[in-house]
Amino acid sequence: MRTKGLSYIIFFMLLILSSCSKERVPSTTTKVTYQPNIIEDGYVSKVDNLYHKYAVYLPDNYYSSESTPLIIFLHGAGGGRNPEDLTKKGPYRAINKGIKLDFVVASLLNPDIILHGREMVNLWNSEVINEFLEKEIKVLYKNIDIKRIYITGHSMGAGGTVRYAADYPEKVAAIVPISGGRLPEEKKCNLKEVPAWFFHSKDDIAVPISVSQNTVDLINSCLPTVIPKFTVFNKLGHGISYFIYDKSDEEIDIYSWMLQYSK
Repeated sequence: MRTKGLSYIIFFMLLILSSCSKERVPSTTTKVTYQPNIIEDGYVSKVDNLYHKYAVYLPDNYYSSESTPLIIFLHGAGGGRNPEDLTKKGPYRAINKGIKLDFVVASLLNPDIILHGREMVNLWNSEVINEFLEKEIKVLYKNIDIKRIYITGHSMGAGGTVRYAADYPEKVAAIVPISGGRLPEEKKCNLKEVPAWFFHSKDDIAVPISVSQNTVDLINSCLPTVIPKFTVFNKLGHGISYFIYDKSDEEIDIYSWMLQYSK
């Protein structure tokens, strides 16, 4: 009897454990099919001696594909004051909506905004961006297609996008500057072989549309292999990047456009 009673106890214990294990299964098997793989990291730059936080998104096919294109996103002066913004701005708007992007997306934080405040912000440094690409991203993520590296940014980030492409045109397959992107005249022909799609609104009071227009005119004066696209809005202000990045407007697909070009 004692043995039989012990058998019943063991049976019921196993039944309870079995039911508990079954309850845990849905937490791992019923996740939505799209789960962004976002890695947050940081490093001390040898260029400016500052600690730079960054985030990297790896698409579902990163490990199964032969190579994956890369987008580097540069935030604006108002978009990087909090480290949390790394995964909320730029192409991460699309990712957070559940839109699959077949790119590695790397978002870098400019710590000068946090250290000095918006009024004393230092502009993006091309050497810092290049160090980030060469010493961090390419070293840690070997499956990146170095012939398909794209740079994009909003406002101050658009300026960093244009300057980096002008300083390192051999590394950039295409650029998408939004609400900004001043180009030094002495480097205007450096972008003649870098496809570009500019966006700006006429009523932008933070960065006048003339900044983008002048850059487009400078590039065109060099007879570029691909004439830069320039999409102009009438009354959408400075903050136009959100619907460009998250594909709210079906007629604007910067991601498909980027993939047309490679080095």
